[in-house]
Order: sequence, then structure tokens, then C-alpha cells
Amino acid sequence: MAGKAKQSAKQGKPANQQQKKTGPQKKKDAPAKAASAASAPGKGQPPRFRALGQIYNPFYHTGPVPVAEFEGKAVCLRSSYQTEISANASADTLLLFQNLGHGVKLMGRVVIDSTPNPGNFAGNFLQESASQGGPTSGRAMRVGVEVQNTTKRVDMGGRVFTLVSSERQFLPAEASSMTQAQWQALADSIVTNPKTVGYNGAVLESPVRLYSTPHTQKTYLGYGAWTGNTEGVDDYFKHATNADGSMLDMPMSVIWVVLKANAQQNSYNFRVLADYHVRYGATNVLSTKMAHAPLASDESLHAAAVAGSELGRGSR
Repeated sequence: MAGKAKQSAKQGKPANQQQKKTGPQKKKDAPAKAASAASAPGKGQPPRFRALGQIYNPFYHTGPVPVAEFEGKAVCLRSSYQTEISANASADTLLLFQNLGHGVKLMGRVVIDSTPNPGNFAGNFLQESASQGGPTSGRAMRVGVEVQNTTKRVDMGGRVFTLVSSERQFLPAEASSMTQAQWQALADSIVTNPKTVGYNGAVLESPVRLYSTPHTQKTYLGYGAWTGNTEGVDDYFKHATNADGSMLDMPMSVIWVVLKANAQQNSYNFRVLADYHVRYGATNVLSTKMAHAPLASDESLHAAAVAGSELGRGSR
């Protein structure tokens, strides 16, 4: 019996060796997978990097973002905006998403046809000014946009370009006065920016999420008198651009999207989330909800902004 057992063991040995050989063969694909993962924004990064970067992601976090220094009491509130936009058959469409800090205009839009008519659109909450019961002042905390192609799969196509940037674009005039050629030059400069990410329309069948990070601590933490939904289109674009020498504060990086002209006119759903730290007058019941923001070190907040600036370029 002992001899049979030894013989059985010997017969089983090659099979075991064969299993060991197949293990490493599977690992040969690992470098290719890692390279593929690293090609997407934030992919292949260590867990701590990804966790820190999500602090500024409104699709991942709610509540106040930590600050390095005491800034007094405020309450964290959210506004949102959702819309369906179809690519124009013969003209590019330019979109700008940002958190102004002192108001809830969340999206700028212009179809670059022969008569461009830029507009800007407000979130669904916090639209009131202080005199109407809204906050007395506020600052930016988070902003992000989710983009998804909602066209029938068989008709999906076209190209979409996204740029999350704290660098101002140049406008040769105020937004309301710009010509088709001037708007097209701006759209083209965004498409060709080295940091721009391009998507095939079909790829966006699964939504992609973009989000902003603080521009500078001074502008990010600065409270401004609350304007609600009254910001005009010219001023809206001045927060993200140098409009022939005229600029307004940029509290966070901004999100540009270019929908290239597409004969099939693919439709895209845009969902915008924006968080604010706002203050209310003593007679407003929401003043009782104000509290101190949590504290964190300068080093950890810097690391979070660096990680978020990479992850916010496009995540799923």
C-alpha cells in the first residue's frame, strides 16, 4: 500500500508542476493591463492617492471640505443642474462648467454657428439673493459634471473633448460680443490643448465624471456677497478667461467641453453638482445650521489638490 501511495504521489507530481507553470503565464499580461490602466486619468495610482483626490469630488463626497485654518461658521449646501444637449449637425458646441463661489450659475453654453448667442444657466437650489432669503455670502467648495451619451447605440458617434484647467483662456472681447470665428478659435485651442482628453461618442455610453480642484487658497477660501442666479453671461465667462484684459476671480479650476459638429446629432446628458460653504443672516433659520469646517494640515490639502487635479480629468 505504501508503494502504491508513493507511485500515486509521483504520478500527481507532474500535474502539480504543470499548475505551477500556468500561474506565471497569467501574470505575463499584468504589465499590459497596468499600462492600459495608467493611460486613463488617475488609474494605476495607489489607494491613498485616489482617496485624497476624492475629497473634491461631489459625486463621491458631501459635507464640508477640510481647511487648514479657522474660517468661522458656515453651512455646506448643494445645488445641481441637469440638461440634455444634442451636438449640432454643422457647428461645434462649447460648454463651460464652474463654481463661482458667490452664485449658482453653473453652466455656460454657446453653439458656434453664424450667430453665436452665449448663455449661462443656474442650479436648482440657492438661487435667491440675500434680500430674498438666500445666503448673505458664500464660497466655492466642489463642482463636477457627469457626461453620458444617451443616443441609441446604433447611432452613437461623433467626438467630445474635455479640459479641466486652472489656466485662463483668452477672449478678444466680452462673451456677448464675440464673433463665430472668435468662438471657433477658442474651441479649437481647447481641443488642441495638451491636457485635453478626447472621447469617441460611443465611449460615453458609460458616463464620465469630471471635477475641479482649488485654483489658489486665496480665491478658493474667499467669501463673496451672494448673487444667487443673477450673474450675467459676460461676467460668467470672465471667471474662466481673460476677456481682453478683464478678469474676475477663479476660485476653482474650470471644466471646458467641446461637442464637435456631428451629422447624427448625438445627445448627451449633463449632470452638474456644486457644493458651497454659505453664511446666513441671524434671522434666517439656516443660520442655526452653521458650523466650523474640519481642520487638516497644509500638506494633506496640497496632496489632495494634486491628486484631485489628476483624477478630476475623467473618472468612471
